[in-house]
Formats: sequence, C-alpha cells, structure tokens
Amino acid sequence: MLATDNLAPLPAEALTAIGDAIRSKLRYCRRVVIKVGTQVVTQNSGYLSLGRIGSLCEQIAAIQQQGHQVILVTSGAVGLGRQRLRFQQLLNSSLRNIHLRGNAGPEAPGPEPTVPETLDPLTGQPSHHLHSQYTPGAEEALKCRQQEEAIRRACAATGQSSLMALYDNLLGALDITTAQMLLTSTFFRDAAAKTRLVHSIELLLSYNVVPIINENDAVLLSEGYTPESVTGASPSGDLGFLGAGSGAASPPCSAAAAATAALQHGPDHHLHHQHMLPTPGLTPDASLSDTAAAVAAAAAAGVMEHNPDETFQDNDRLAALLAVAVRAHLLLLLTDTEGVWSGPPGSDGARLLDVMHPGVAVTFGAAGARGRGGMQSKLESAMLAAQMGGVRAVIASGHANLVATRVISGERVGTLVLADDPRQVNLAALGVAPADVHDAIQAEARARALSVGSSGTPSPGSTTPGSTEEEERMAQAARLASNLVRCASAADRSAVLARLADLLEEQQEAILQANDLDMARAQAAANNPTDDQQSRLSAANLQRLRLTPEKIGTLAEGVRQLANDVDPVDSVLQRTLLSEGLVLEQTQVPIGVLLVIFESRPDALPQIAALAIRSGNGLLLKGGREATASCALLHGLVARALGDVLGPAAARLVGLVETRTGVSRLLALDQHIDLVIPRGSNQLVSHIQQNTRIPVLGHAAGMCHIFVDVAACPAMAETIVLDAKTHYPSACNAVESVLLHQGICGPAAGADGDDQQQRAGLGRRLIAALQNAGVVVHLGPVARQHFDRSGVPITGCGPDAVDLSTEYGSLAVTVEVVADADSAMEHIRLHGSAHTEAIITEDQATARDFLARVDAACVFHNASTRFSDGYRMGLGAEVGVSTGRIHARGPVGVRGLLTTRWLLRGTGHTAGDFSAGRRTFLHKDITAASEE
Repeated sequence: MLATDNLAPLPAEALTAIGDAIRSKLRYCRRVVIKVGTQVVTQNSGYLSLGRIGSLCEQIAAIQQQGHQVILVTSGAVGLGRQRLRFQQLLNSSLRNIHLRGNAGPEAPGPEPTVPETLDPLTGQPSHHLHSQYTPGAEEALKCRQQEEAIRRACAATGQSSLMALYDNLLGALDITTAQMLLTSTFFRDAAAKTRLVHSIELLLSYNVVPIINENDAVLLSEGYTPESVTGASPSGDLGFLGAGSGAASPPCSAAAAATAALQHGPDHHLHHQHMLPTPGLTPDASLSDTAAAVAAAAAAGVMEHNPDETFQDNDRLAALLAVAVRAHLLLLLTDTEGVWSGPPGSDGARLLDVMHPGVAVTFGAAGARGRGGMQSKLESAMLAAQMGGVRAVIASGHANLVATRVISGERVGTLVLADDPRQVNLAALGVAPADVHDAIQAEARARALSVGSSGTPSPGSTTPGSTEEEERMAQAARLASNLVRCASAADRSAVLARLADLLEEQQEAILQANDLDMARAQAAANNPTDDQQSRLSAANLQRLRLTPEKIGTLAEGVRQLANDVDPVDSVLQRTLLSEGLVLEQTQVPIGVLLVIFESRPDALPQIAALAIRSGNGLLLKGGREATASCALLHGLVARALGDVLGPAAARLVGLVETRTGVSRLLALDQHIDLVIPRGSNQLVSHIQQNTRIPVLGHAAGMCHIFVDVAACPAMAETIVLDAKTHYPSACNAVESVLLHQGICGPAAGADGDDQQQRAGLGRRLIAALQNAGVVVHLGPVARQHFDRSGVPITGCGPDAVDLSTEYGSLAVTVEVVADADSAMEHIRLHGSAHTEAIITEDQATARDFLARVDAACVFHNASTRFSDGYRMGLGAEVGVSTGRIHARGPVGVRGLLTTRWLLRGTGHTAGDFSAGRRTFLHKDITAASEE
C-alpha cells in the first residue's frame, strides 16, 4: 500500500500520479465490459447516432485484435423502437379519423375535460395544451404510468431487433461475430441462472464472439425501474420517459417506495444530492448473510422482493453486475460527459475529476432526458463493480474520439473510479510499483511547475516523453535502494525472498491470465501476414514466452531455495594479518546497479529480481514488448514483497523500464549502470556487446554439443540425448549438435546383437529415437556421406545441415559423424560457443581428456546439457549463462553478481613505520583461524 503518515488529503499531483500509474496497467486487461448509454448511441433528436455507433464498432474490432475480450452492454433499443412505432402510428392513421378531426374544426365547442390529458407515450408531448397545468390524482397517475410502461415494452421489443441488426452488420463488416443476450434481474438473483449465464458468455468469448447485452425491457414489469418511476416521482420531475419533458406535476412517493429508496440509496436520498461514496450497503466486506437478512426484512415489510445488490434499474448497474459475474478486468462506462465532475458540469467551481474515490464529495445534477441512468447511477455502478469484484472502472465520454482504445492504452481519459481511499490501495496487487507512483508524483509536480509559453514549447529543464531522464532517475533510485537492502540483515533479505515465493504461488492464476494476454497477442501477430517480420515471434520464442503452472512452481521453489541459502553479502573471502594490530579483509559486496535486457522470457524476471535481492544489487529490467503484461504483473509482485518486508523505499530496488526507450539509450547510461546482462537472441546479445561502454556479462549463442563415444553405454546415450533435445528445446542449454563416433555408425541398428553389434548400431538407433520423438534431424556432410556409403542410407531426415554452428532452439538437431574423440573436440572448438559441451562414454581416460581440453563454461560427462542451469546446480536461480572468461562463467547465481572490496583495520599504522623499520610485515593468512 502507499505509505502515509496521517489522513491528510493527498496532493493533487499525488492523486493524479496514482491514477496514471493504475491507468498504465489497463492495457493488460484481458476482459473488458463496455457499456454505452442512450446519450451516446442517440442524437439529441432521439434518432440513432450512426457515426458514434460505427466508431464504437471499429474500436471494438481494434481492441479485440489486440488480444482483449470484449463484452458490449448497450442501450438505445427503446429510442429506436419509439422512432419506428411513431412512423407505424402515422401509417395506421385512418382516413376516417383524419376526416373526423377535420370536421371538428378549430371553433367546434367541446365539453370541459373530465379526464386529465396526459403525455402521448410516443411523442412525449401533452395531448392538449389547455390542460398542461392539470395535476392528476395518484390513481390516475398510476394508470398513466402503466400505460407508459406498456408502450415502453413495445418500443423495446420493436427496437431491439433493429439495434442488434445494426451492430451485427457493422461488426460483421469488420470480421467480428456477435451474439445477442437479453437479461433480467433473474439472471443475477438466481444462482443457477447466473452460472448458466456466465458459462454461456465464457463459451462465446472463447470463440472470439462479442456478446451484445441489453436489459430485456420487452418483458419487464417494474423491476427495471427506479422506485420513483413506479409512482411517477422521477428525480427530474418528468412524468414521461419517452418525451423530452412535461409540465405535469407528479404525485408524492408512497411510503413503500421511500423505504425502498432508503434501502438502496441511504436514508437521505432525495433530501440532498451530495454524497460521500461508497453508498451504504455496497461495502466490500459486507457478508452475504447480512445482506440476505436485510432483504428478507424488507420483503416481509412489503417494501421489496429481492436483494438490491443483485438487481438493476438501468444498464449501468447491469454492466457492473455482469462485470463482476464474468470476472472482467475493466468496466468502461461511456456517457455524454467527459467523466465525473465535482458538481453539475457548467456550474461555478465544477471541475473534471481524474480520479474518484470515497474521500471525494460530488454534487449530481439531474439525469439526461434520454435514458434512465444519470451520472450518479454510473458512479454507483462503477463503485459496485470495483468493490464487489475488484473491477477497474472508468467513466468517460462516448462522444470523444477513439475513447475506448485510448482508455485501454492507458491515456488519462475520463474518470478512474477507485473503490478505496488511494492511500489504502494495494498498488502491487494492481501491478503498480510504489516506486512508479513516487516517480510519477515527482513528474506530475514538475509538469505543473513548468511554465509553457504561448508557442507551447516547454521551458528549459523540462523533459519530453521517451527521454532518458526517467531511466536515470530509476537507476539512481535503484542505487539508493541497493544501499538500504544491503544494509538490511540477512534475515530480512531472506524474508523478502520467502514473501516473493509465496506471492508467486498465491497469484498463479493472475500470472497465467496476464501471460495468456501476451500469448494471444503474440500468436495473433504470428498469424497475421500484414504484420512486419520483426513483430512476429518464432516458435522457439513463443515457447519461451509461455508460462505454465509447472514453470511458476519451479520459480517459487528456486526463489525459496535462495531464501534458505547462506547470505553471501559482506562475507569474508580472505583475512590477512599484515602486521601486529593491522588486519586486512577481502569481502564480497554488490556490484551496484545491473541492467538486464531480455526477450520472450517473463520467467526470467522473478529469477533475476530474486538474485538482485539476495545480492543487494539495484536492478533495471527491460523486457521485450511481447511479454509486457506478464512482466508488469511479476514486477508488481517483486515490488510488493520488498515493500511488505523492508518498506516502500526498498521497493525501488527493482525498476521495470516500460517506456519505449530504445536499448541504445539505456546502454548509454554508463555513469549509472555498472553491468549489463543480456538474455535473448544472438543478434540482441551481439548488438549490446558492440554498442556500450558498460561491461557485458552473457553469451551470444547456446551452441551445445554431445559427443557419443564408441565406449558409450547405449541405453544411457539414448536417454541423455533425448533429454538434452526434447526436455525444453528452446532453452540455451538444449543440445543443438550430436557428434557420433564413427565406430557406432555401422550399417545396421544391431539392437538384438551382442554388445559389439549393439554399439556399432547405436548411431542409427539414436537417429531413429530422435525422429520418433518428433525431432527433425539434419545430417552433416560427413554423416550424409558415411551413411550413404554404408549401403543403408538414413531416411526421414530434414535438409542436410549447411551451417554446423546452427542453434535451432526447437525440435531440430544436427547429427555429424567424427573419427574419434580428438576430432570431436576439434569440431567443438570450431563450431561451439563455449556454453555447454558433454561426452557420453564409459572410458574414464577419454572422459578425463575431454573434460580437461574442451574450453567451455560447462563441460559434462555422462549427463545432459540441461544441467547447465542455476536452479539445477543449486544456485537457486540464475541471471544468465556467461561464456566469457572474466568475472563469472557458466550459470551466474548470487556470487556472480558480487564483487569484492578490501577493509583494513589498524591502530595508527603508517607506511613510514615500515620503511623506517619500526614495524615489520607478517602477511599471515588468518582466514581459517578467524572462522573458527
């Protein structure tokens, strides 16, 4: 949570910054409910606004193509039906009625009215101007209302089919399939009905169908209306709901209606219009039993028949209930104003609110002439969704250009509604790091302080979006946090790691949902021939991008292993007694600030962050855009673990660079970053190594070999080779080339012969086993020639290997034949990448020679290359695999992220004492003695 020392109001820039930080995560929302009101889909004349509806459909198509699931809740059926019925009414007017009206004449006398003239349900105007001041009695008003309800149901039935046809045609032209669903409160009151509803929507969404939902006004009696609408006391004082207004007065509310209003809106409903949200009865901690008891009491008193939290009076509340039921991530309520105002728009002092929360007082005006919901309804519905289901809600203008796509992209559009006071918002649970908020507060305060000239040019000292100043601040903050974390106790650092491991397990479902969004976008790009080649991921990178429950479990276990390991920070490597009273120590300390750039590997983020926490290093992370949602959520968990144990300042230890800052600009921050660790393609690593003055730790390729010697155990060889290639083909430690001793490449498989025959046929059996496992085998030139000359060619292979240094990263492998172990080692020297090399043999002398002569970070005997991994080696996790020869080599764990420093403790010693002979050097190693 955002730390606060008291309950003083937040500064405006702080509130805006919190809103911006939360908005920046909206683009990761997978499921979105968009509600468009009557004021959006119709014009002032009451006719449909085809331009706005068309634009909305285009935005829905764009949002769906980005990988989001969209549910549309739409109003407008009654308005459209009213227009059609008016036309039908004119057509059905008989000549006889016209003739009779004409004979009456304007001067024809008539009796005084004995029954009140009321509004025409279709035109919304008084049937005669002479009786516009007539005040009907309660019984007559009720009859009038019943007639209007009947007309409304007819309008809804007539307009719904036309409205759906319009959406279906517009979205169909954009290759979007739609489905119509008409709902009543029954679907939310009845558990079985709600389950069936949710199941149907889930199924439709799985087929990329956009459900279009509306309240079923055609069959509703009065459950779809506010208590005032039943008795005629609408908040605006307008008896009619189809017309533009009326001068007819309304009868007073009944006692039952007043009690219902009190239950739903609080005891002061209609006494004033100023409310402090949330409204009574909508608290997130309210138990179902308490609600049920209140409903039962109200029903017994004849006040109401069902739970007010599970019914709706308009489509705003319907959208909120639906968003909670289907576990949507975002509810977007589109209306005819820019958002929530502190007072009626246009009134003195009224201002548009960027963020709305329970501590803000607002004054509501009357609802619009078209539709039943007003801003109060929208705000209460947004609050309901936020509190009941944790749904993020935004209220914005449906008249604004591309409003839906702009909201989802994170722009500051409309009003963001928070269910809690922002000082109590769990930012990490929303994927927002407290450090991001603090940075945003500073940026907002600076922006407010900037003076902008008439030309619109910012004054000197200001920054532009995409500049490196933000990254510089993050690096500086990470260094400060590094000092804090390093000075914390080892137990505290372990507690942070234990908390992170718990969060990874607790939030597994949320992590997988975020990853599903990344996968959907990546697969859509891969299947879209119009996308540029750069935006498409290879099959290997798609596999790296995918998170699974097994991967998350392994991550949590690795982080927990780190938490239980001995803390190396400030540990003494060597202690020397230089002279009497003069002791020198060499200790391990953090390197400083690390920059890790990675592609398509969201699981790398918690590993790297855990190593930074254990080692006390500051960390900047720059992930690939294909893993944006996964990385944002995982980074939020890291920040939350740090903040929970060490406080909000420590949460800045790990920064996630989410701007579009190019890698080249990050590589220029050599004054702030001490080490760069790239994890990705050969092209990425090579580019980084060639374009920065910052030291680089990493490997440019993972070209791993396995040499199967003539003395290899056949069963062991088959098991190891298959594991090294098929266990995780896209990993950098997967074998890419299998070297076969020519002595095991005979003309027959020899599986049933003696030991010598079995060894002679081992090469062919290995190739067959790889092919049976779905691996594409590419024979090298020597292998092709060898097997062809044997008279029994190898079949079923892929194209012959041209480049013997190919790193496939998939279910493909090069198989080459070599003369002996010396030839194998020479082949590895020419084509290897110094990552991981292995030999399979029972000949111990050959194995020792191979282990001694092969120059690689990892060299194995009778083991899979997949063991070149920090977790499997007991390091807990790894920041990467280094193939260099300076500082660290192989899987880099905690100790690879530490450097050393010297501590000297004396008692007034000077160099002159030794040169003058007053003191003498001892240079005695006392490390072991000190440890005892």
